Amino acid sequence: GAWIFNMIDFSERSNYAGFVAENDTTLKIYLSNPFPPFLGLLTMQYCSVVPHEAVEKYGYEFRNHPVGTGPFKFKTWKEGVKLILEKNPNYFEKDENGKRLPYLDGVAISFIKDEEAEFYEFMQGKLDFVSGREGMAKQEIFTTKGELKKEYQNKIDLIKGDFLNTEYLGILVDENLPIVKESPLRLKAIRQAINYGFDRDKMITFLRKNIGTPAHAGFVPRGLPSFDESKVKGYTYNPEKAKELLFEAGFPNGEGLPQITLSTTAQYLDLCEF
Repeated sequence: GAWIFNMIDFSERSNYAGFVAENDTTLKIYLSNPFPPFLGLLTMQYCSVVPHEAVEKYGYEFRNHPVGTGPFKFKTWKEGVKLILEKNPNYFEKDENGKRLPYLDGVAISFIKDEEAEFYEFMQGKLDFVSGREGMAKQEIFTTKGELKKEYQNKIDLIKGDFLNTEYLGILVDENLPIVKESPLRLKAIRQAINYGFDRDKMITFLRKNIGTPAHAGFVPRGLPSFDESKVKGYTYNPEKAKELLFEAGFPNGEGLPQITLSTTAQYLDLCEF
């Protein structure tokens, strides 16, 4: 998360030290240049203000002795297994009736790496909530329309909403890199042909069970204020246009096109094979 603070003015030419603690409750941050997204970046978990005396005392082990002001406080953590938070009796917020929040006495978070095991625990009633459905569980519980299958409709409360995530395939285009110099992907026409030859609508239907939005309007996901299908014209499935671009690049119908190798993880293997 250190990259977030690249805009902080630590320059010796200025009269400021980047961060200035005015008092116990006021922190000033000076930027080297105006940067409107900075306030949004400060909401990330890397940017929490923590007491320096606790960091100085615990050092790296501060991770096991966190200090915060939220509705829950740290109780126990068995790394990779379970994290338990208990109610913070000093939390400041109250509901509309004046009752102090939170309502829950605590929260237990389990870290189960195996998706099928996690799904089994959930269906056994050992977990109250799971987030993000991938892999076999997604195939098991969702129709191709992204709805719960009939046999699960009375067993699961499904909550759906915009998710700030973009799945993409990145392409190196810096011709100073040895791996790019001979790659057909250095050619814009080839990159465009791949875009026109990729059926995003079918991919969303069959690989993502209609959980997501085909990226026809650029890189920004639906849910962000800057998402605007009317202003940003991306790529739609057009195999004929893809063939024209391949011909333009000197590879009619893909003939003579060198093999393109993709590097990915198991999570996105189906996307690459599609």
